Amino acid sequence: MWQQRALQPPALQPPTPQARRADVHTACAPPALLSVGRSGLSAVMQRLGAVQEIIPNNGTICGRGTPYRFFAHRADPTKLLVDFGGGGACWSDATCARNDTFLPAALPLAAVRAGMLSASLHGIYALADPASPFFNHSLVFVSYCTGDLHAGDTTVKDRRGRAVHHHRGARNARAALTWAVERYGGTARQVTVAGTSAGAYGAVLHTPHLARAFGNATVRVLADSGYGVLPDGVSAALLKRWNLTEKVLPDTFA
Repeated sequence: MWQQRALQPPALQPPTPQARRADVHTACAPPALLSVGRSGLSAVMQRLGAVQEIIPNNGTICGRGTPYRFFAHRADPTKLLVDFGGGGACWSDATCARNDTFLPAALPLAAVRAGMLSASLHGIYALADPASPFFNHSLVFVSYCTGDLHAGDTTVKDRRGRAVHHHRGARNARAALTWAVERYGGTARQVTVAGTSAGAYGAVLHTPHLARAFGNATVRVLADSGYGVLPDGVSAALLKRWNLTEKVLPDTFA
């Protein structure tokens, strides 16, 4: 079940009874940086309301075993932006042991709050800008912390059977997307699925599922810097390491 507990200010709306399956925390303003300065932040927060931090309780996990979390902001329920986070990848014991090949933990609420006070990000996160095509969109930010392009579903163990890395990106993403469908499946008419770098792969891989789930909506994909060009032999190694199969992403391989 999703469970909600509020920080300041309170969340915009409590989840429906059938959707109470995670811990939800609340903060003010969008989960990324806005195209306004500090002087305009108060007005933006009044207009945009709260952001929720959701920690699912259904087996989701980050690469190093820390809890997985994603973020959501509710605005116009007919317009939804789903943004897959980027941040590298790892495909072997050596690359997954490093701290500079992927993001090993999900973005914490404290970092989100710090981002609210900056004006260095614009683009799709200019949710308060009437000139933006994403003005007043509801938002679900699918955090990334598994090094598997939001596509893995396995735990790698050492010779003693100890977990050394959790490639559970597909499970994490599906938890965030299930949450989004439960809340916007009946209202959304425009759905944009976006992502940069590793997030671009996540957007492409999970859009078939979202297109089916949002059957009454126009679904578009904005995949930035996910080239899909790899050296010979690498693709097979990634698929094996991450357990990326038809069973994990059935809609993608349909």
